[in-house]
Amino acid sequence: MVTFRFVEYGADLGTRQIGVKVRTDLLPLILGNEKVVLDFTGVAMNADLRYAFCLLVLFPVEPYLKHLQS
Repeated sequence: MVTFRFVEYGADLGTRQIGVKVRTDLLPLILGNEKVVLDFTGVAMNADLRYAFCLLVLFPVEPYLKHLQS
């Protein structure tokens, strides 16, 4: 198991440049064989929606929508 600490990219993740760096570093871990813990400790979040937005940017939902449809 590996822990991905978002705070290592800064206390505020509000820029696209940081998002690209996070995605570039995180996706290989997720696609690997280990479990990945997403640690937001120390990251300034103005609202819970920012967590959700971050995860949606990292994980596009379109490939999974067909599994949700009846």
